[in-house]
Amino acid sequence: MIEINKTADRLYVRTPYHPRFIERARSLHGRWEAKRMAWCFSSRDEERIRQVCREIFGTDGDDEPLLVIVRVALDAIKVDGAELYLCGRQVLRKRHRDLPPLLGEDVIVYKGSLKEYGGSKQHPEITWEPDTWLEIRNVPLTLAQKLIGMPGYIIIEEE
Repeated sequence: MIEINKTADRLYVRTPYHPRFIERARSLHGRWEAKRMAWCFSSRDEERIRQVCREIFGTDGDDEPLLVIVRVALDAIKVDGAELYLCGRQVLRKRHRDLPPLLGEDVIVYKGSLKEYGGSKQHPEITWEPDTWLEIRNVPLTLAQKLIGMPGYIIIEEE
Protein backbone atom coordinates (compact mmCIF):
# COMPACT_ATOMS: atom_id res chain seq x y z
CA MET A 1 0.00 0.00 0.00
CA ILE A 2 2.64 2.54 1.08
CA GLU A 3 6.22 2.32 -0.15
CA ILE A 4 8.99 4.72 0.88
CA ASN A 5 12.46 4.45 -0.69
CA LYS A 6 15.38 6.61 0.34
CA THR A 7 18.50 7.65 -1.56
CA ALA A 8 21.29 9.91 -0.30
CA ASP A 9 19.27 13.09 -0.76
CA ARG A 10 15.82 12.05 -2.01
CA LEU A 11 12.78 10.25 -0.65
CA TYR A 12 10.45 8.49 -3.11
CA VAL A 13 6.94 7.74 -1.87
CA ARG A 14 4.26 5.57 -3.52
CA THR A 15 0.76 5.68 -2.09
CA PRO A 16 -2.76 5.05 -3.31
CA TYR A 17 -4.38 8.16 -4.76
CA HIS A 18 -5.84 10.44 -2.10
CA PRO A 19 -6.52 14.17 -2.65
CA ARG A 20 -5.47 15.04 0.91
CA PHE A 21 -2.09 13.37 0.40
CA ILE A 22 -1.51 15.36 -2.78
CA GLU A 23 -2.34 18.58 -0.95
CA ARG A 24 0.06 17.73 1.90
CA ALA A 25 2.78 16.51 -0.50
CA ARG A 26 2.73 19.81 -2.36
CA SER A 27 2.90 21.74 0.92
CA LEU A 28 6.14 19.85 1.65
CA HIS A 29 7.56 20.73 -1.80
CA GLY A 30 6.97 17.25 -3.12
CA ARG A 31 6.75 16.73 -6.85
CA TRP A 32 5.24 13.90 -8.82
CA GLU A 33 7.74 11.93 -10.90
CA ALA A 34 5.80 10.04 -13.55
CA LYS A 35 8.84 7.97 -14.56
CA ARG A 36 9.11 6.51 -11.06
CA MET A 37 5.35 6.65 -10.41
CA ALA A 38 6.18 8.19 -7.04
CA TRP A 39 6.28 11.47 -5.17
CA CYS A 40 9.78 12.88 -4.66
CA PHE A 41 10.82 14.81 -1.53
CA SER A 42 14.00 15.99 0.12
CA SER A 43 15.28 13.23 2.41
CA ARG A 44 15.45 15.86 5.19
CA ASP A 45 11.64 15.72 5.34
CA GLU A 46 11.44 11.96 5.91
CA GLU A 47 9.83 12.11 9.36
CA ARG A 48 7.25 14.69 8.18
CA ILE A 49 6.36 12.52 5.17
CA ARG A 50 6.05 9.42 7.33
CA GLN A 51 3.77 11.33 9.71
CA VAL A 52 1.55 12.46 6.81
CA CYS A 53 1.29 8.84 5.58
CA ARG A 54 0.37 7.61 9.08
CA GLU A 55 -2.21 10.38 9.43
CA ILE A 56 -3.90 9.78 6.07
CA PHE A 57 -3.36 6.06 5.42
CA GLY A 58 -2.85 4.71 8.95
CA THR A 59 0.65 3.44 8.16
CA ASP A 60 3.96 4.60 6.71
CA GLY A 61 4.65 1.20 5.18
CA ASP A 62 7.17 0.15 7.84
CA ASP A 63 4.65 -1.52 10.10
CA GLU A 64 1.87 -4.08 9.86
CA PRO A 65 -1.10 -2.25 11.39
CA LEU A 66 -3.90 -4.08 13.16
CA LEU A 67 -6.82 -4.08 10.72
CA VAL A 68 -10.52 -3.67 11.53
CA ILE A 69 -13.83 -3.32 9.72
CA VAL A 70 -15.65 0.00 9.74
CA ARG A 71 -19.36 0.24 8.97
CA VAL A 72 -20.66 3.66 8.02
CA ALA A 73 -24.23 4.93 7.67
CA LEU A 74 -24.31 7.10 4.57
CA ASP A 75 -27.23 9.10 6.00
CA ALA A 76 -24.96 10.24 8.87
CA ILE A 77 -22.14 11.70 6.77
CA LYS A 78 -21.83 14.48 4.23
CA VAL A 79 -21.28 13.30 0.68
CA ASP A 80 -20.75 16.05 -1.88
CA GLY A 81 -20.33 15.21 -5.50
CA ALA A 82 -18.98 12.18 -7.27
CA GLU A 83 -16.31 10.86 -4.86
CA LEU A 84 -16.20 9.77 -1.25
CA TYR A 85 -12.97 9.21 0.68
CA LEU A 86 -13.08 7.57 4.12
CA CYS A 87 -10.56 5.64 6.19
CA GLY A 88 -7.63 6.59 3.96
CA ARG A 89 -9.13 5.50 0.66
CA GLN A 90 -11.71 6.14 -2.01
CA VAL A 91 -14.81 4.17 -1.03
CA LEU A 92 -17.24 5.42 -3.69
CA ARG A 93 -16.94 7.09 -7.09
CA LYS A 94 -19.61 8.05 -9.60
CA ARG A 95 -18.40 8.47 -13.17
CA HIS A 96 -21.71 9.24 -14.85
CA ARG A 97 -25.13 10.33 -13.59
CA ASP A 98 -26.85 7.31 -15.20
CA LEU A 99 -24.50 4.63 -13.88
CA PRO A 100 -24.32 3.19 -10.38
CA PRO A 101 -21.43 4.31 -8.17
CA LEU A 102 -18.29 2.18 -8.16
CA LEU A 103 -17.21 0.70 -4.83
CA GLY A 104 -13.60 1.04 -3.74
CA GLU A 105 -11.34 -1.87 -2.90
CA ASP A 106 -12.49 -3.84 0.15
CA VAL A 107 -15.80 -1.93 0.29
CA ILE A 108 -19.25 -3.52 0.13
CA VAL A 109 -22.81 -2.30 0.59
CA TYR A 110 -23.60 -3.86 3.96
CA LYS A 111 -27.24 -2.77 4.11
CA GLY A 112 -29.57 -0.87 1.76
CA SER A 113 -28.57 0.11 -1.76
CA LEU A 114 -26.93 2.76 -3.87
CA LYS A 115 -29.04 4.50 -6.48
CA GLU A 116 -28.14 4.13 -10.13
CA TYR A 117 -29.08 7.71 -11.02
CA GLY A 118 -27.84 10.85 -9.35
CA GLY A 119 -26.87 14.41 -10.14
CA SER A 120 -26.61 15.91 -13.59
CA LYS A 121 -24.62 15.05 -16.68
CA GLN A 122 -22.00 17.66 -15.79
CA HIS A 123 -22.05 16.96 -12.05
CA PRO A 124 -22.88 13.35 -11.14
CA GLU A 125 -23.67 12.75 -7.47
CA ILE A 126 -23.57 9.68 -5.27
CA THR A 127 -27.07 8.90 -4.01
CA TRP A 128 -28.52 6.04 -1.96
CA GLU A 129 -31.67 4.66 -0.43
CA PRO A 130 -32.38 5.67 3.18
CA ASP A 131 -30.59 3.61 5.85
CA THR A 132 -27.79 2.44 3.53
CA TRP A 133 -24.59 1.28 5.21
CA LEU A 134 -21.17 0.58 3.71
CA GLU A 135 -18.66 -1.86 5.14
CA ILE A 136 -15.03 -0.85 4.71
CA ARG A 137 -12.67 -3.76 5.32
CA ASN A 138 -8.97 -3.80 6.22
CA VAL A 139 -8.92 -0.36 7.85
CA PRO A 140 -5.88 0.34 10.06
CA LEU A 141 -7.01 0.55 13.68
CA THR A 142 -5.29 3.93 14.10
CA LEU A 143 -7.62 5.43 11.46
CA ALA A 144 -10.69 3.71 12.87
CA GLN A 145 -9.98 5.03 16.37
CA LYS A 146 -10.39 8.58 15.05
CA LEU A 147 -14.04 7.72 14.32
CA ILE A 148 -14.91 6.62 17.85
CA GLY A 149 -17.83 8.65 19.15
CA MET A 150 -18.80 10.01 15.72
CA PRO A 151 -22.40 9.24 14.73
CA GLY A 152 -22.93 6.71 11.97
CA TYR A 153 -19.73 4.68 12.42
CA ILE A 154 -19.33 1.19 13.91
CA ILE A 155 -15.91 -0.42 14.34
CA ILE A 156 -15.61 -4.21 14.33
CA GLU A 157 -12.40 -6.05 15.18
CA GLU A 158 -11.49 -8.72 12.66
CA GLU A 159 -10.82 -12.29 13.81
